[in-house]
Amino acid sequence: PKNVTSIGTNAFYLNHQLKTVNILGNLTEIGSEAFYNCGALTKIDLSKTSLKTLSDRCFYNTYCISRLCCGI
Repeated sequence: PKNVTSIGTNAFYLNHQLKTVNILGNLTEIGSEAFYNCGALTKIDLSKTSLKTLSDRCFYNTYCISRLCCGI
């Protein structure tokens, strides 16, 4: 949703079903280890956010990411 401003620590921890993340709107922060060990995650699009902070290890142990889009 557009009103989400942060993704918290361990929000998607060990989620092996998550393949693509497209985030729109007012997101400003991704918490520590938010996508930790998301083994199926291959594509992340953050280009339409207000992202300012990527916390430590937010994509830790997520080795299959082949595309990361940012609006920076």
